[in-house]
Amino acid sequence: MKKTIATAIALVAIAGFGASANAAPVRFHYNTQELDSSTSVEQLYQRIGAVAKNACASNDPKALWMQSADAQCASDLVNDIVLEIGNPGLSALHAQS
Repeated sequence: MKKTIATAIALVAIAGFGASANAAPVRFHYNTQELDSSTSVEQLYQRIGAVAKNACASNDPKALWMQSADAQCASDLVNDIVLEIGNPGLSALHAQS
């Protein structure tokens, strides 16, 4: 069975001296069969990480100061997706990472 998770990430845009936060929706699709074996769970977890990294990537690759914020955003998004899926094997793999 195919499932979709919709979550929002907070994107912080800094302009001048002020900062504003916007929520950007992220949709993650997975098939429940991806939770059937440890190998498929590992592949799913890698895919979750790739989606999170892509969703949280700064628009300006030269903005080195944003790398830490991007990494925290991706980490938070992976955590949210894993929690939403709620699979013990996936949660255990996430806890080890």
